[in-house]
Amino acid sequence: MTLSIPLKQKIKKFALTYLTDWGIVLIVGLILYGLMIGSVLPKNTNVKLHEIATVDLQSPIDTVDTEATSAKKQEAIGSTPSAYAYNKNLGMIQVEKVGDLFDTISAVKKENKISSDSAQQDIDAAIASVKSRLADSSDAHLSNTTLISLITASGNDLQIAEDIASTSIYEAMNDKVGWNDLERVQNKAAASLPSSVLNDETRRALNEILDAYITANYSFDANATKQNKQEAARNVDNVVIHQGEVLVKKGNWSPMI
Repeated sequence: MTLSIPLKQKIKKFALTYLTDWGIVLIVGLILYGLMIGSVLPKNTNVKLHEIATVDLQSPIDTVDTEATSAKKQEAIGSTPSAYAYNKNLGMIQVEKVGDLFDTISAVKKENKISSDSAQQDIDAAIASVKSRLADSSDAHLSNTTLISLITASGNDLQIAEDIASTSIYEAMNDKVGWNDLERVQNKAAASLPSSVLNDETRRALNEILDAYITANYSFDANATKQNKQEAARNVDNVVIHQGEVLVKKGNWSPMI
């Protein structure tokens, strides 16, 4: 089948028109693509380490500044105060312990009928009995001199000594007592002992008891401090370098980036 000449001319004209239009569109598209891709793609700047930057150097993407973030975390850790634990019940616990001490001395004194006139061997046996009963507590470390002063005291003087010791310990530990303040608090309590109702021997015995029973109730808490510092570090937000942010100004030395 042979196409007529007019039909061939129409097909040729249509093809030329169609292809020409699409060709123009394609060419324009390629030109626009070339222009756009140049502005989208990051510029490949030829910069060497420790050279002066010839242009402003910008971050091509958003990224975390690990060095600055780490520095902020260390700053947060350093500024977090240490934690201290306050055992406000320790004063009463120590009062109860000193009560047990005097109860033991009173019981042995009564069982062995010890007085200031007792023979030394009887007193020594009574002291050994007291120490045996106190073997599982810190009270066993009180000196023999102190224990002898207490066990040979009269029943009334022993009761007064217990009352004074309990009151002094409770009042001394009613506030926070740190290890660095302990000696001062102990000395203050000893200086407050009433001399009018105590003889020298009992007073010296109470001084040793106060040193033994008044202890620190406010001390450094390592675990809480560690947890607080870790929590402070976790709460630090990352330092972000945003896309387009200038890292090195033109004319400055370029660091390692």
